[in-house]
Amino acid sequence: MSSAPTGPPADGANVVPLRAVDARTEVGLDQARPAAPSYVDLTTGDAQRRPIIPEHWRTWENARRHVGLAAARHGHRAAYHGVRSPAYFTRALGFAVWGVIVTVTHLIAWWHIPGTTRLEWQAAADGLLSDHLRLHRQGRETRKARGTILAVCLVVLAAALVAMARYAPPWAWPVLGGVLFVAFALAGRPQGKRSPARPRYPPRYSRRPATSSSARSDRSASPRSTGRSRT
Repeated sequence: MSSAPTGPPADGANVVPLRAVDARTEVGLDQARPAAPSYVDLTTGDAQRRPIIPEHWRTWENARRHVGLAAARHGHRAAYHGVRSPAYFTRALGFAVWGVIVTVTHLIAWWHIPGTTRLEWQAAADGLLSDHLRLHRQGRETRKARGTILAVCLVVLAAALVAMARYAPPWAWPVLGGVLFVAFALAGRPQGKRSPARPRYPPRYSRRPATSSSARSDRSASPRSTGRSRT
């Protein structure tokens, strides 16, 4: 490819300038429709600082409106969940009952070391008598140690309940019941299931119909471009 300058264009040829012209505003870009390439600079050199006092706290009217909107939002949320609280309690009660079963099942599984019996059977089937005896002995010792730990925990729990029944104030039992209820409900809740569900609010702003100028604004807002050009 040669870098030598080319000759003048032939008569009647449409010469398009290659240097873009600043259109200043989007309105100017849409209305003027210049023949030359044009762009709108959407960046500013001004430093963006957060206001010391937010706008909704600057005046008494703005503060009152802000407090009213926040109270309405939280009041709607409280009413939404208050109406559904019986269903929430029923669901949580079912989760708590299932959580007790899950907790006991996990403790028994931890005590008996699942999987060791299969290893013993496999060693016996392969004729590895020494490995079979070693696995059986290690499993028995581990189950004995873990059973001792569970027995000590049960004794400590029983002693704590007796001491609580003797010395604790009356309000301690509802607190303990609430803590255990929440703990077992969380243990029995299915994975990924949220309860209760959040109320869905409509969007605050309606989406503007796509036009030529808005489409250009969306393209100009991409992080790959700092300005908007038009040819």
